Amino acid sequence: MTPWAEQAITFGKAVILHFHRRNEEESEDDSVYIACLKTVIQGMVSTAPDPLSRRQAQQALYDYARELYVQMWFDIDDDDDQPNLEEALDTFESLYETGRWPD
Repeated sequence: MTPWAEQAITFGKAVILHFHRRNEEESEDDSVYIACLKTVIQGMVSTAPDPLSRRQAQQALYDYARELYVQMWFDIDDDDDQPNLEEALDTFESLYETGRWPD
């Protein structure tokens, strides 16, 4: 991994974690939350000096944001529904890629 990517990942994870904690407290709509995460990730990688660094940082930050989202999905107390990993991943990926809820 390039030094630039390592540094961008460190900073990006810090921003994503703080944003995630804020979202846990304020409970924004997932579509808004994930759109903001995408903006943070795109901003972090926008200054990459080369395509390899950009891809490395973008993938690591995407994976981290998705992991936090899935964790939050399972932490929600809802007695009626059993959390589903595949549904959580599909929701995150659909909202991240298209801005729309999965079918």
